[in-house]
Amino acid sequence: MLDSSGGGRLPRERRPRRTGLLVGGGVALVAVVGAGAFGAAWWFSDGAQAAEALPAGTIGYVGVNLDPSGGQKVAALETLEKFPAIREEFGLDGPVGDIDVKQTLVDYLAEQTDCAQLTEAADAFGDRAAFAAVDTGGEEPAPVFTIEVADADAAGRALDDLATCTGSDPAEGGGGPAYVVSGDWIVLAETEETAQAVVDQTESDGSLADDADFQRWTGETGGDGVVTLYAAPEAGEYLAEAFGPGLEDSSDLLAPAVPEMSASAPALPSALSGAGRTAEDGVVGASAGLPSAATPAEALEDFAGAALTLRFDDGALEIEAAGEAAVFGGSDLLATDRGADVVEELPADTVAAVGAGFQEGWFAAVLEQLETASEGLIDAEGLEELAGETGLTLPDDVETVVGDAAAVSLGSGFDVEELTGSADPADLPVALTVRGEEDDVQGVLDRLAEGPLGSEIGTVGVAGGDGLTAIGLDEDYLADVVAGGEGLGDSETYQRVVPDSDEAGSVVFVDLDQVSSIAGDSLLPLLGDDAPAVEDNLDPLRALGLSSWVDDDVAHLVLRVSTDD
Repeated sequence: MLDSSGGGRLPRERRPRRTGLLVGGGVALVAVVGAGAFGAAWWFSDGAQAAEALPAGTIGYVGVNLDPSGGQKVAALETLEKFPAIREEFGLDGPVGDIDVKQTLVDYLAEQTDCAQLTEAADAFGDRAAFAAVDTGGEEPAPVFTIEVADADAAGRALDDLATCTGSDPAEGGGGPAYVVSGDWIVLAETEETAQAVVDQTESDGSLADDADFQRWTGETGGDGVVTLYAAPEAGEYLAEAFGPGLEDSSDLLAPAVPEMSASAPALPSALSGAGRTAEDGVVGASAGLPSAATPAEALEDFAGAALTLRFDDGALEIEAAGEAAVFGGSDLLATDRGADVVEELPADTVAAVGAGFQEGWFAAVLEQLETASEGLIDAEGLEELAGETGLTLPDDVETVVGDAAAVSLGSGFDVEELTGSADPADLPVALTVRGEEDDVQGVLDRLAEGPLGSEIGTVGVAGGDGLTAIGLDEDYLADVVAGGEGLGDSETYQRVVPDSDEAGSVVFVDLDQVSSIAGDSLLPLLGDDAPAVEDNLDPLRALGLSSWVDDDVAHLVLRVSTDD
């Protein structure tokens, strides 16, 4: 969750030359200034600043800043200090105002690489760095590091020391650092020619920081953050090429799991085989205005760029991503603000919930997307016929049951040991709760009960009240769900991790404090001697929230993980 990787496509085949620098020493070097395996994922970044040293044609980018704006450094240190494993690993003891982040990372790196001389290198570098994939005209994008320097000569000596420690010293047969100094920046690449080409391209074509696409997408993710990732529109082409075989023919990926693919297996129902269907047949019940389906490869052809920003705020880690809605699932299908309508009215002590809002005709659109993505392996019309044999009418009955908003939830009565020791599923406090009429929902279930699924449907309970209808097996929990009163949306725990609840098209909420208690009672003992340490590091976690929405054809996703005060 705290880990991150570069936006955009990296080279498919890495050259063996200078591997020690770019894969080993290079990562270590970036950690010296805050962007390596230890620094980039857990510390601090500010995308636009480091982007000043990279060309506008950069395809993928991760920017790092050890001294971000808005008090984020203090917020991050206060949050990370709560976890014993991080606190001890990085020596984060004492008041956060006294912690020198850069020196702490350098000391940690020196210890990990047995390179004591690096402890003197911190002052040679500034606070900003970036890793990028840059199109320099070659067959593959060039991997590049760019690092702010405060003392170019001292920085060069630090690079030489790092090369020696990581076994990439030219005198010892290693690749050695290939870099060019340009103003306040050092640009590292596989060769000095590549590094110089990046510098020249930035000067001639303008910087990434001034690129309109970069500004648009990083702006959509809320600006300055702790880690900023960016994928340019051109990244779609590289992603489609990199994953082309799987994206172009998804039926090949499904074939091993499909019985019809085996000569000895019975024939697959036409609903799942697509037999007799053509690409022009369409989908029964598809609604106008909802998005037409496209294969993943086709979607990437229209990729317009995307960005992700990681920041710390008010004791919480926040990750916000943004991209064009048409590529990330269809703007019309996602464009509701009802995703949290039911979630907010669930009991305040809910352990976990997933909620979504729906447009009219949503289920038919989903079937169409499944049919197209599976290359016809799933036949929507045949699936409707198959469902009819059970008494279910698609898509009408599904849309009747779900309504325009729904949520699946897990109640606080959940007990792992009791559940695993009981054969009665009625002990499980799980419910599908919808904004709909109880009589309509019960009517659909009654028709199913008269069909081949009758014995299973007969155990399903329905409860209505306060404008909600809950469906599940635990009657006590169903009654609790529709009882009204203080809801989950009123709780401070929920509000801290789902701040955009009122505009969300979909929501995920997990009370990590309760999950930790459940795990502590039943699962942690399985870890033996490691259990106390794991419990100590789970203890600070409070809740997780994931919300998504569409605004002016831009899809937004925000993940927040809060900690105890």
